[in-house]
Amino acid sequence: MEFPKLDQTSYFTKRTLDNRDGKTTGEIVLWRLKDEKEFKYVLDCPFCKKHSEYNNLVLEKKPYKFKCPNCQKTIRIGKLKDSIKKRRKIETKNYSKNI
Repeated sequence: MEFPKLDQTSYFTKRTLDNRDGKTTGEIVLWRLKDEKEFKYVLDCPFCKKHSEYNNLVLEKKPYKFKCPNCQKTIRIGKLKDSIKKRRKIETKNYSKNI
């Protein structure tokens, strides 16, 4: 699947995804073209580690949530600000353990 140019999209994000243990094992690229309601994505699931692509996903409200088409686990795309805070908290905790 080809990615669109950024000026053609109204929403575009590329995120790493964590499994239940908090380890980064997946990735998603999610976008919506201008004047369209459907999202498209390319997903490497953090749970089953399978690759999938989808073209017509309708997501209503944030945080965006949907199920992996392979393992049916819920994938949540939260606010970027929240994920940055979470990562900083984990890094601080790991740094404190190493001292």
